[in-house]
Amino acid sequence: MDSDPQPHAALHRVRRWLRWIVPFAVSGALLAWLFARTDFSGVVEKVDARVLAILLPALAVYGVVSLWAEAQSLVRAIETSGQSLGAWTCARIKAATYLFAIVHYAVGAGVLAVLLKRRTQVRLSDATGVVAFIAALDLIVLLFLAAIGAATLTRREPALQLGIVLIGVAGLVGGLLLLRAPIHLGGFIERIRNYPLFRAARTTSIPKLAELAGLRLLFVASFMSMAAMSLYAFGIEVPVGDMIVGFTAVALVAALPIAVSGLGTGQAAWLYIFRHWSDPETLLASSLALSLGMIGLRAGVGLLFARELTREAMEAAKEVEA
Repeated sequence: MDSDPQPHAALHRVRRWLRWIVPFAVSGALLAWLFARTDFSGVVEKVDARVLAILLPALAVYGVVSLWAEAQSLVRAIETSGQSLGAWTCARIKAATYLFAIVHYAVGAGVLAVLLKRRTQVRLSDATGVVAFIAALDLIVLLFLAAIGAATLTRREPALQLGIVLIGVAGLVGGLLLLRAPIHLGGFIERIRNYPLFRAARTTSIPKLAELAGLRLLFVASFMSMAAMSLYAFGIEVPVGDMIVGFTAVALVAALPIAVSGLGTGQAAWLYIFRHWSDPETLLASSLALSLGMIGLRAGVGLLFARELTREAMEAAKEVEA
């Protein structure tokens, strides 16, 4: 006899609700814990007119630069599937995913893949491969910059940190080279390499790969510059090497899909990593200003810049959760 579909449907609904509820619960719990350990009024007092005069223009520049880099990256990556999209279309598609990525990064990535599929009629596996390929390049660039920063550290076992980061870079680059190897590897590895999911990583030409790497470097650098502006706005002076390594760690922690846009997890990591250079209230204020500013920026862009794609993005989100 066929199993009763009702329990499966109920379980699916529970999982779907948990996917949206858990990040809010984790963010709320962590922020409550952090505020209990600091002087809340002291945190609020740190945000003054000078801070806003520095951060608001920086956020505007970051928004333009990061979205331009995202759009140009999608233009080049989607060409590996034999399709083409204009930069303006790619920018609107990416902007339409911001609202979903704020709550859950994986849902935002899934919505982006579905929207690319609809606009180009490529297979969903190819569109997912494009999104995953860009994310992998981001991670490679992020770890590469962290390796440069770790080489200049003066605290906390720089050789050990540099070694760990270089292992990560070597693993990612080695995987990319394995996918692109001009020889037949045979067996299980060859079957995996030929999955449509890896088409973008496998077939992107060297010149286009270099362009993509440059664009992702610009994207990651724009984030690090924005984070550096947040430290500067609050008068926190951190050596460049420590700052780069710290931003890398914060970015990796904040990207975990367990909190709303890294709220709570990012603040906890920020306070721990930069604890040697300022007091908890100032650090928490700088981290919250950065996180809330970027959330507000992305939410505003998602609602205004890509409003004609909002309904389509919501339909795509339903496909992702199905």
